[in-house]
Amino acid sequence: MKKMTAVLLIAVLALSMLAMAGCSVEQKNPTNLEEYVEANEEMKAQIEETAEASDLEITIEKNTITYKFSYTETLKDNEIEEMHKALEASLAEQKATFNDLAASLEEETGLTGIQVVLVYVEGAGKELYTATYPME
Repeated sequence: MKKMTAVLLIAVLALSMLAMAGCSVEQKNPTNLEEYVEANEEMKAQIEETAEASDLEITIEKNTITYKFSYTETLKDNEIEEMHKALEASLAEQKATFNDLAASLEEETGLTGIQVVLVYVEGAGKELYTATYPME
């Protein structure tokens, strides 16, 4: 479980560093994060590399960037409940990191309403936990 959180943090931090690097966007006035990334080949390539290196699925739809981590083992219902609680506690400790990521993406892109969504699933595809940031 700690490995999943660590991998996700590494991927998120790598993308946040890219966002802060000031990638130029050729498209004038993108209206959402998806358009911003689509207009920037360097950023798209970095997202793909990060996803592949971290074994994550990273998608961007409108103003939401979603990081999906798939745990390879199929879990029993009681194990799913335990993982849910553990992920909830672990990610609560990281709330500021993910809130800051959403804020830095907004600052860099000039867009508002950007959300970072973390999704964890087990081997059979059952959801373990989902968190959306910024989180109050």
